[in-house]
Amino acid sequence: MPRSITLGTHAAGSLFHAVGSGLASVLTKNSGMEVVIAPHPGPVAWIDKMASGELEMGLANEAESRWIYDGAEDYKPRGPSPQLRMLRIGHANEVGVMVPSGSSIQTLADLRGKKIAWPVSGHASYTLQGRGILAQAGLSENDIVSVPAESFAAAGRLVLEGRAEVVFSTTSAAMVKEISDAKGGVRFIPMKDDAKSVEIMAKIHPGKIAYLKPGETGVTQPTAAWAFDAYIVAWDKLSDAVAYQVVKTLSEHYDELAPIHPVLKRWTPEAAISGSFSIPVHSGAIKYYKEKGMWTKEIDALQKKLLAGK
Repeated sequence: MPRSITLGTHAAGSLFHAVGSGLASVLTKNSGMEVVIAPHPGPVAWIDKMASGELEMGLANEAESRWIYDGAEDYKPRGPSPQLRMLRIGHANEVGVMVPSGSSIQTLADLRGKKIAWPVSGHASYTLQGRGILAQAGLSENDIVSVPAESFAAAGRLVLEGRAEVVFSTTSAAMVKEISDAKGGVRFIPMKDDAKSVEIMAKIHPGKIAYLKPGETGVTQPTAAWAFDAYIVAWDKLSDAVAYQVVKTLSEHYDELAPIHPVLKRWTPEAAISGSFSIPVHSGAIKYYKEKGMWTKEIDALQKKLLAGK
């Protein structure tokens, strides 16, 4: 086992950075390896480092993982990466359209002509989420005032500083409370959840409708948002021993993981693998899932399909 390994995350202030920090602390304490966090704007910024061995693991959502695997969207210049593997599924990201509570924006149609913190360089998922949300309202980037950012956290700062009016975010990101405190509250604008609108969004950014719950920051009633799973990913050359130990440690020490952050409560041992994932699973992780009786015939069939490039 190596003495230390590195985990790529989004920039400080993002949910993925908070989650990655929690994962790293539990792994460092219990796995026999020190896990070091390496913040980046997004996977676009760290994928070449993973390929070269500079970092061993990363946090990416299911859509972005598939784009890396296929060499699609922002990953077209580097081409397909069939070496990418998933270690486990984590939480579902539930991304909504957030504005300060005093904003005049009430519906997606009201985004026309508004200053939106978008796109984010190095963060294909954020960029495609925004494009899909605009498409739901029959809008494109030509119908808004685009205020680009270099990271998700930087997009939040644009709203905090009044340079943008809208940011796409989960309710759990650290910058949401910061904006809420500074602006006298925030609100989440509901996405469209009818079948046609869901189809429009899914073609641009894979996922499904979920509902933000009252009591979450900026949420007073169930509010439609866009959900997609978070993964721990690695290159297939990561040793089976390391992959196995990472998955095993996070499952066996869930009781230490859950209190660190509300989202990490969703990283249950049972959630680690399901019948739906977008890239092949690492062989070292498969060993653990087979030992625990979690590797079903249906999961094995999906694994073979993905390895065949389908």
